[in-house]
Amino acid sequence: MSVNRQSLSRAVLSLLAQSLICAGRLGAADPPASAQLVVYVEVPRDVASQTTITVADVALLGESTVQSLEPLVEELSAHELAGRELRFVDQDVPAGFYEALAIGLDRVEGSIGKATIRPEVPPEALRLPLELWLSSGEATLVAIRWVPRAIDPDDPVHRPKLDVTIPDASPLGSLAFVTNEGSGNLSVVSLPSRRVVDVVRTGEGPRGIVYSRILQRLYVANSSSNSVDVIDGLSRRRIKTTITQFGDEPSRVALSPDESRLYVLNYGSAVLSILDAESLQEMSRTFVGQEPRGMVIDPTSGFVYVASRLAPAIRVFDPARPDREIWLPAEVSPSELAFDRSARRLHVAGANQRILSVVAVETQAVLERLNLCSEAVGLAYNPRSRRLYASLADCRELAALSPEAGLEIESVRLDDPPGLISFAPDYRELLVASPSTHELLFYNVNSLQLVGKAAVGGRPFMAVVPR
Repeated sequence: MSVNRQSLSRAVLSLLAQSLICAGRLGAADPPASAQLVVYVEVPRDVASQTTITVADVALLGESTVQSLEPLVEELSAHELAGRELRFVDQDVPAGFYEALAIGLDRVEGSIGKATIRPEVPPEALRLPLELWLSSGEATLVAIRWVPRAIDPDDPVHRPKLDVTIPDASPLGSLAFVTNEGSGNLSVVSLPSRRVVDVVRTGEGPRGIVYSRILQRLYVANSSSNSVDVIDGLSRRRIKTTITQFGDEPSRVALSPDESRLYVLNYGSAVLSILDAESLQEMSRTFVGQEPRGMVIDPTSGFVYVASRLAPAIRVFDPARPDREIWLPAEVSPSELAFDRSARRLHVAGANQRILSVVAVETQAVLERLNLCSEAVGLAYNPRSRRLYASLADCRELAALSPEAGLEIESVRLDDPPGLISFAPDYRELLVASPSTHELLFYNVNSLQLVGKAAVGGRPFMAVVPR
């Protein structure tokens, strides 16, 4: 009996694919086989030492394995690092048990008066005991405290004192959760100390994030892995993941006023997905215009407003009548949105004409127009002061505006382009993502003075503080 080899090959491939699906090995929903290790180094404030150490290599030591690590910085200066926390390692490693972290040095340099001293480096790597289990698919934070001491010219070898510490436990309301698009994780930042106290593994390219007060969960949109993660706010661990359609590139998320529905804005497919917030089952999909960027929800009506750069108007989604198509007139190329609940006004930033429009949602009338120095990549409205804040990437500005008066009240120039902005729970500080410096910046809302910063993961996208 003759056998068609091509047909046989197709049959074998089909059976193999079916077995992989049954085994749960085919699909992006499977957790990664690796763990993620994030290491921070901190130096106490008011350090008198001028010591600088140059790192040669870093490694994790297991029972029978050595895992090489790539440090993000190779030179640590006690004077420059004093009072700061520096991200030292952010890397995927094989899951498993590790006994220690080894740091080898190339050089140690210090000074006594004006004299520079370069003692020998330790012949062996500095070994920090860990006794740490790195779980597959999760992220683990290791905090190192370096207490520099003056170099003794009589001591030919200088051994820096490095200790592994446990970050302070902070209540949920005092934490900012920052999505790091370049690192594939969340940085958990303590607002009082401006320190990273935990990291949470997510899918690839996390962008938008929203918090549910009812379920005490965080929802994260992962643009590169086409997925949405659910993070438990108390344990700070990923508890569920749902896969969106291929090419969706989810970028923003929002919750309905009753928190029963999760809205996912998909940049790649130009679609607004509506999911059940508990089960994450998709309920419907609505086209919103090419290159969707901004999304806000009217907490009174429940309407969802979407700004898409290649759409001629603002797409309005009515959850009570999902089949009805509504468009709100706006300036050319709308990109970012902010909502004033009390005055029932929508603030719309235009990309091409660099204009901010104030639109009355009831009458659809444009009430004000303000000229901006560049496209607004982030908008946030403060209901207490009735001020609107805009982050302007091209001209590197952070601006405070009075939309009702058509005025720019205050602005400050930044060294690097800002990203999305949000508020601390008391509305006294602005939280500004800085993608190019990998930091979360804190600004006073009245003076726009920089009051603090935290080193977070790679390319931070936005921050949210549970309220």
